[in-house]
Amino acid sequence: MILEYKINHTDWPYLMPMVQASVNHTAEPSLGNKAPVGLFTGLPCLTPLREFYLPDAGELKEVPEIDKIDEFLADLRLAFKKCTGPFRTSDLSNDCLTRNESVVRM
Repeated sequence: MILEYKINHTDWPYLMPMVQASVNHTAEPSLGNKAPVGLFTGLPCLTPLREFYLPDAGELKEVPEIDKIDEFLADLRLAFKKCTGPFRTSDLSNDCLTRNESVVRM
C-alpha cells in the first residue's frame, strides 16, 4: 500500500487503523467465512473503509476498486515469476560490481 500510493513509511500510523479495520471486517475461511468483528463481538459487519487520510496531501485518498487490485496483484505475480526464473551468474556479477559489492561463489 505504501508503494502503491507513494506514501512515506513514517505515515504508517495513519494507515494502521484502516488496515486493522479491513482485517477485522474481512471474512476468513479459517473462521467459517465470518469476519472476526462479527464472530467475536456479535456486532454487524460493516463494509471495510474505502478511503484513508493522507496528511501530506491534506485529502482523503480512495482505495482502488477490487478489479484494479486484482490487476495489480496479477502484474506483481508476473514480476515475481520473471525474477525467480533462471539467471546467469554474469548478470549477478555485473550487478554487484556496479554497487561495489563482492560476489561469493560456491
